Amino acid sequence: MTIIKYNDEEVLRALPPIDEEPTLPKVFVKCYQTAISLWDSRMAEGKWKAGFLDEFLYYSYFKLDELCVVLIAAVAITIIRYLFTTLISVPLTDYLQLTKLNKRKFPESLWKFVFYLVSWGYCYYLVMEAGYNIVDEPSNCFKDFKRGMDVPTDFKILYLIQGSFYVHSFYATLFMDERRKDTWVMLLHHAVADSLLFFSYSVRYYKIAALVIFTHDITDICLEFAKVAHYMKFRGGKSYQFFDILSSVFFLVFSFIWMVFRLYLYPIKVLYTAGHLAAYIIPDGPFYYSLNSLLWILFGMNIYWFGFISTSLIKIAFGLEKEIRDSREDEEEEIVDRKSTKAYHQDSSNHVESYSSTANHSDTNSSTNKNNTRRRH
Repeated sequence: MTIIKYNDEEVLRALPPIDEEPTLPKVFVKCYQTAISLWDSRMAEGKWKAGFLDEFLYYSYFKLDELCVVLIAAVAITIIRYLFTTLISVPLTDYLQLTKLNKRKFPESLWKFVFYLVSWGYCYYLVMEAGYNIVDEPSNCFKDFKRGMDVPTDFKILYLIQGSFYVHSFYATLFMDERRKDTWVMLLHHAVADSLLFFSYSVRYYKIAALVIFTHDITDICLEFAKVAHYMKFRGGKSYQFFDILSSVFFLVFSFIWMVFRLYLYPIKVLYTAGHLAAYIIPDGPFYYSLNSLLWILFGMNIYWFGFISTSLIKIAFGLEKEIRDSREDEEEEIVDRKSTKAYHQDSSNHVESYSSTANHSDTNSSTNKNNTRRRH
């Protein structure tokens, strides 16, 4: 297979001046300028110099047995989630006396909280503590790039965890998770995530993918914990202020971390590195447009979801809602669920009081009858 190599000197001459100190406005300007500048070096007589499929087959190193391992791990995660839900989450919902609706929602959030806590914790170790130095110097993601280079075992573990989870997530979103307003966007997210993982691993852009995971999954930890606390604040027919405050605090923390990690650090560290700096580090690097297209689609979804977050915060600020909640979920269903649960517990309490009153009355009558009998004797 013949692959046309891009001329390094031609590419570097076409590029705008390099800027290694990114700001948020520069992300958009420099990435746009670089993408436009690279276009001519990738084209010849109106056609791509190297076809996508030919180039992918040339640069791709992905074994069939590795794909099988990911699929098996995805099935294993599905089984683990089922066991976690059956043996831990469901008994816990009964013990906590959650409402009927929250008994459905609680297991999903508890599972995701535990998973993201473990997976992001490992990713944090990889990018911050393992010596790769890709957070402080994100350009290191591309400096040692080489066709067919080996992927270190610790990165393979990260890919196995993430790849199998997002394959599982396709099934879970359709058949296990609660339906929400963004269900179809979530499926698109899973498709983009799996494509990015498969593509980056095959072509050996694995370090930039780890940086993507690092800047995203931390927000899910805060979100799922806030939702767990939210589901726990109304139980047994009573409202618990501690969990109300806890869920509100963590939702605010989640909102802040979303802005910092997904709307600031992700563009600064990932989009700027892949869209601008990478062109200077590896001028003949393959799939510039394919990689950056996936990364920018992901950024677009981050902005879309931030709209839901902003909606909740605005409603609270203007007094349109009394509590912070997930605006993707059905508010009416939640209100009806709380009212019916409260009515059920009040009815049960009334039955108990009625039974107690009847029993006391019976005891009084019995005692009176015994005293009358004794007087007759």
